[in-house]
Amino acid sequence: MEFMDHREYQPGDDLRRLDWAAYARSDKMIVKLYRHEVCPHLDLVIDGSRSMALARTEKCRASVALAAALSTAAANAGHTHRVYLTGRGCQPIAGGNESPTLWRGLAFDSRESPPESFRTLPPTWRSRAFAPS
Repeated sequence: MEFMDHREYQPGDDLRRLDWAAYARSDKMIVKLYRHEVCPHLDLVIDGSRSMALARTEKCRASVALAAALSTAAANAGHTHRVYLTGRGCQPIAGGNESPTLWRGLAFDSRESPPESFRTLPPTWRSRAFAPS
């Protein structure tokens, strides 16, 4: 967290945020306000079921191209990212947090649908939640 500003104390404020030096100078209870540092993260899930690789369809190529565009955009914006593939569960692909040219293990041969994959082995989402103070 990074210091942002001061304001007068209001009932219910966290007493640990009181600025005692400001209180000594002004005889007013002043609270320090902080800004949370945010590091956005993108999780992408690609359907690895056999329906994506049907003959005479571009579903497989189009979904990988879209995932590649989104992960590249996230990387260019300075955000982290991870790509998952449904199959025997929902698992991160090798190189899935790198450039799309380094992705390995994309197989579209799973008999499990994405919902079944999520039930078999749910992804390990990266938490970015914080509690405002």
